[in-house]
Amino acid sequence: SIRDDLSEFWCFVIGTSNAERGVDLKEVNLEERLAARKEDATANLYDAWLFDKLKHKRAPMLARLMELLVAFLFLTVMLAVVFGTMVDQIRSVVLLVLVNYFILALWRVFGRPTILMMLSAGLWLCAVPLVLNSQSLGGQYGTLLVAFILTFQALSVVEKILLLCAWGLLRPDPDCASMPETTIEEVHQKREAARRVQTYDAVVEYFYLNFMSYQWHLYVSIMLLVANLGVQLGVALLEMLGGLQSWWLLGGKLRGGCC
Repeated sequence: SIRDDLSEFWCFVIGTSNAERGVDLKEVNLEERLAARKEDATANLYDAWLFDKLKHKRAPMLARLMELLVAFLFLTVMLAVVFGTMVDQIRSVVLLVLVNYFILALWRVFGRPTILMMLSAGLWLCAVPLVLNSQSLGGQYGTLLVAFILTFQALSVVEKILLLCAWGLLRPDPDCASMPETTIEEVHQKREAARRVQTYDAVVEYFYLNFMSYQWHLYVSIMLLVANLGVQLGVALLEMLGGLQSWWLLGGKLRGGCC
């Protein structure tokens, strides 16, 4: 039914990760404990895109440097072609980012409640008219949209730089779970390698959430949910008006409808 469809999709969208974050010498990598597979009944949007985010851990240094270079060049070109008044609106977006950071800090302190994540998502939708009507932060929709795009692209560049630095400092080994444990020294080495991997995974997850990657996927999912609802209601309405939908798919002899 439409209700069951929407309920299942909504639970997937707002579901929070239940993966253990402690040190585990058997499942060292966080992506191995995430509910991100289609066959997993507890799969959720947060884990699915975090799983994708953690894939770069196995990428070679050259590929990551090229990705950073492309993102930086893209940001440079964007800054060069927009008007100065559009760049000025970035301060409004940065203010919203800081407020969002505060909400996400509360979200972690209080055990990741869904209500605070929904508050973080709703902040951006409610803040746009507030910023536009504010005398000190006011602007037009076009300039504010450009400011959002520039800010998020800048956050993406900063995220890539910080993750590259963290990767260089920690040097995580995703395959450290296969290290031998025959002596006390080898056990200590394996535990240290696992700690570095899980520290790096925690850094990736922090930036994934605080640099708006998850929120972007959340907004897209909600838009898909609304579009899905609209399509299903439209199909149901066509079926009620003489069985037009079943007539188109199945032919006149099997058409349904209530009138």
